[in-house]
Amino acid sequence: LKRFQNEAQAAAGLEHPHIVPVYAIGCVTNVHYYAMRLIDGQSLAELITKLRETSDSTSAPGAGTANSRIAEDGDSSVCDADSNGTDGMDLERELRLSSRGRTRAIRVAELGIQAAEALQHAHESGIVHRDVKPSNLLVTRAGHLWITDFGLASIPGDTSLTLSGDIVGTLRYMPPEQALVNPLTVDHRADIYSLGVTLYELLTLQP
Repeated sequence: LKRFQNEAQAAAGLEHPHIVPVYAIGCVTNVHYYAMRLIDGQSLAELITKLRETSDSTSAPGAGTANSRIAEDGDSSVCDADSNGTDGMDLERELRLSSRGRTRAIRVAELGIQAAEALQHAHESGIVHRDVKPSNLLVTRAGHLWITDFGLASIPGDTSLTLSGDIVGTLRYMPPEQALVNPLTVDHRADIYSLGVTLYELLTLQP
């Protein structure tokens, strides 16, 4: 319950276009809740899984289309022309067609900028997320990124949730100092490391 309240407090105190906003916090008949904005999209973890599946299916001998091969070279003109008459295309389709080209690198960098700006806002407020990973970054079809899940965040003046010997975060994405279970060594740089690991995985589809 304390961690739940901590998450609500941390997220509710942040107003940024790339952090999922909290609209209300309360308790009804002993059920604690907070209401957040509904994001119409998917997590980067889901997106990475889909891109891996596509990559595996197109890596077979003879697989792939003219569109995907052109997109790998960074030319998106054919891809745009094949987007059912719409201007551009959604993020997942664009990343799928530009599997290794310049276009994917640019789109991943744009997502990284959005996440970095949101984390900077949190850090300036004294909040360290401590669990930045693909499943905690949401993206819409248009490529708007949102950071969510501040349940493990450290907030100013509250050390009661970090006990000696606790490992806080997700091992696959945490920096070495966070895995040392010494909360005093973990600061905003941990989030930057975790974001870098996440973007690497999105770009290469490998951890």
